[in-house]
Parts: sequence; C-alpha cells; structure tokens
Amino acid sequence: MFRTDIFIFGLSLLVCASPARAKINERDFHPGNTLVRDVVIVGGGASGTYAAVRLREDLNTSIVVVEPKNRLGGHVDTYTVPETNTTLEFGVQSYMRYGPAVGFFERFGVELGAFTSKPLKSVNVDVETGEALNYTAPPQAEVSAALKKWQQFVEKYDNLVEPGYWNFPPPARYPKSS
Repeated sequence: MFRTDIFIFGLSLLVCASPARAKINERDFHPGNTLVRDVVIVGGGASGTYAAVRLREDLNTSIVVVEPKNRLGGHVDTYTVPETNTTLEFGVQSYMRYGPAVGFFERFGVELGAFTSKPLKSVNVDVETGEALNYTAPPQAEVSAALKKWQQFVEKYDNLVEPGYWNFPPPARYPKSS
C-alpha cells in the first residue's frame, strides 16, 4: 500500500510539473470551458479508476478522469446478443488477490469469489475469410523451450522497465538486439 501511495504521489508530481502546463495561457479559454484540477487521469480502466478514487477520496486531491467511453471499466465490457437478449461478459477475467486490489473491491462492498473457468475449445480461423484452419499446436516441450529462450532474452532488460520506466534509456541509448 505504501509503495502504491508513493507511486501515485510521484505520478501526480510528474503531471503537475509537466512542461505542457507552463505553455497553457488560461486567458485563451472561456472560463465556462475550463476545468481546474490538481491531476488529470487519462483512462477510466482499472488503474485510472483506482488512481481516481485514491487521489480524490483518500488524498483529498481534485481530479478529472478523461475517458472516451460512456462508462468506466476499461477492457471490461458486456455484449448483448440482440436475438436472445443474452449477455456475454468479456475482457478482464479475474484479478489477483493482491492487497490493494482486494481492499479496493472491499471498499465498494464487492464480494470476491474463486475464479472458475470452463474448458474452451480453440478454433483457429483465417482472419480475412473466417474459414476454419487446419492447425495443430506445437508440442508442449517446444512451447516451453521457446518461452524459456524468450525469458532469457528479456531478462537482460528487466531493470529498464521494473519497477517503472524511469530507467528506460533515451532514444540514442537504446540497446542493440543480439
């Protein structure tokens, strides 16, 4: 929880200290079309919604969430089959039982349950024609070997993206692939 608080605080400082903020002349805009907030959150998915609630409710920060859809939720969505009025939920299937995530659901009285999944049959299709393809997956040993090779390759770059992107090099210093 403490690490999350530091991240949100640091993110809000980064947004507030942005050079773009210094270039905006408020007199160029009609007062009725201007919002003054401490932090702008781009996207109302899981991360944006979490940041909005924590900043506004727990850290007493004024926020605005910019979200192109008419609802929050990001990749979580519902499709209604017109012929049957049946609803299909798609997008996020589950959340890890991780401290801040559990606390976030608890604060809204959302009860968490065990993740259950049905075995699904995969059908491989040609994306242009929609026709089924005759595809056989490679043996699991080959998949495991390829994943191990991929892991060995990307481990060299963990320090660039974990725990955040602040160690990512500027363009002139991008590492060469080997």
